[in-house]
Amino acid sequence: MSKILQYYKNLPKNEFRQFRKEVSLPEYIIWWIIRGLMIYALCRQMSNPDVLIINCLAIAGNLLATFTVILGRIIFPKFFFLGRLPYILQRYITLPVFLGCFFGQYMHFYSRYSSYDKWLHLIAGFIGVFIGYHVMMAMKHNKRLVPPFIASFVSFGFSCFISVAWEIFEFIFDFYFASSYNQNYRWNPDPDNLFFKIFGEGAGNAGQVALYDTMFDVIIGVIGAIIGGIVIWPYVKHEMKKISDSTRGDDRLIWEEIQDKKAQSLTK
Repeated sequence: MSKILQYYKNLPKNEFRQFRKEVSLPEYIIWWIIRGLMIYALCRQMSNPDVLIINCLAIAGNLLATFTVILGRIIFPKFFFLGRLPYILQRYITLPVFLGCFFGQYMHFYSRYSSYDKWLHLIAGFIGVFIGYHVMMAMKHNKRLVPPFIASFVSFGFSCFISVAWEIFEFIFDFYFASSYNQNYRWNPDPDNLFFKIFGEGAGNAGQVALYDTMFDVIIGVIGAIIGGIVIWPYVKHEMKKISDSTRGDDRLIWEEIQDKKAQSLTK
């Protein structure tokens, strides 16, 4: 019991020290600017009697998402991976949340710009790869890195899962609450829309517009994940080099030792 009390007594100090290592002051200020704008949007929506309560709850939920990492690290013990999420993960969560909630919903970019939702899915698919990478690393109980191919493959899979999970979540809320604030589900393709230029207008079956929207979102999210999977490869190699330069002897990365053995066997 005394160890548990001591752990929580030292928790704020330890978390603050770790936070300062990972997050710079300018980035932290940007986080709070984003949170301030979302709080402002929430207050404006709540004061408007014409706004549905479900839309206010959506903004409140997105605002809570900007505190994901700190809540996870405080609530969960360190032996559980959610208690070991790195603070830098918050930047990858906050950006798509802000773009979708503040600009998309509150500023009505979803209805003003026909391609905004699709661009957001592309960005989210890309960023989801980096979220997946840091979640994967948090699930490990050591700081050793994994091979770049494995890191890219797992992170890509995580991003694809998030894209599909989001569409399921969106469908459930549309089905039960009619809460879709980003789609009117009408077949009116804009010839200047970049995505219609790429994919074409298809058969134009008005009865399947919602299906087209969902599948376009998933496909574009996967494209973003593919781009992210390619980009994260050199990122992981760079992280590997930093750790390998600071480790010695038995603390070398296991997969590095395997690569060395393979190289030696080829030279014999």
